[in-house]
Amino acid sequence: MSVAMSMATRPRGRRALTWGWLAALICASALACGETEGTDADVVDPGGDAAGEGLGHDAADTSAPDTSAAAKTAGTFTVLTYNIKGLPGAVTGWDTGKQMQLIAPKLNAFDLVGLQEDFIEVHHKAVVAEATHTHQDWFSAKKESARADGSHTYGSGLTLLARMSVVATQHAHYASCEGLFNHANDCLASKGVMVTRLKLSAHPDAELDVYNTHLEAGGSAKDEAVRAEQIQHLAKLMTTYSKGRAVLFMGDTNLHPHQAVDRKEIQALDLAAGLTETCATVQCPEPNHIDRVHYRSSASLKLQATAWKRDTSFVDSAGEDLSDHPAITATFSWQVTAK
Repeated sequence: MSVAMSMATRPRGRRALTWGWLAALICASALACGETEGTDADVVDPGGDAAGEGLGHDAADTSAPDTSAAAKTAGTFTVLTYNIKGLPGAVTGWDTGKQMQLIAPKLNAFDLVGLQEDFIEVHHKAVVAEATHTHQDWFSAKKESARADGSHTYGSGLTLLARMSVVATQHAHYASCEGLFNHANDCLASKGVMVTRLKLSAHPDAELDVYNTHLEAGGSAKDEAVRAEQIQHLAKLMTTYSKGRAVLFMGDTNLHPHQAVDRKEIQALDLAAGLTETCATVQCPEPNHIDRVHYRSSASLKLQATAWKRDTSFVDSAGEDLSDHPAITATFSWQVTAK
């Protein structure tokens, strides 16, 4: 079965692990059982002040300053969103280290990269080892509610790479999850969202808010309720923290457009936040992927999707896919429209 077919039709509980596999997942990775968690704020309520509703602490800004003499008013950039399946080999049956090494050099083809399931430090280091992006941010912190039962053993699994300079970066965990030993095991991770404010050029109106996330998996009614809550969290962030700003949203949404309940959630986010789906803009041939890129313009910055592609170069020497998700890419043009 092709990647396109498998991603469009696979069931929600694709990672409903057995108890034995879960033991390996919790204890056999580079993270030890019961390890002290990170320090990012554990967001329980998306409420907050208008400057940063539902966001945790600022992350360190590792980007280089923008030294461009010219404040460009137009340009283009390329985007990749990719769930890299960075789970322990004891769970996946894959050589995760080798998999990351093969993915690493391919990331440099894109100006902006959002990764999901980048859970384990040794594999994270391998996958970004060859990255030439000036900004590299890994949201590795675990929720403060991590317990001895294995919940929130992992961080969010989110990474953002960018060639643009960065104004601010925020991390937030979602309030809820469903399933530790069932329902796709989402509570093993500390899922959340990264929000990165980029400067596309030195022009003061060339700022873009980039969202990278991985939403609840699973197909139960409880999973659907958690996903809906996470969508509401995102919509609130985009209408408060990113109010009046251009936005690019990407990630593994676990939302299937051909399923009515999921289509409703996609439409709810697009309507609330004023987003447009890239695939729909360019009338792409594979509209049913759960890995998605959405965007919106602002009064001062116009974004336009010009291309969408499932990049088939993310394979090994035998032509086997490097993840169980496709690498989804998009190209955008931008123009400052402020007077």
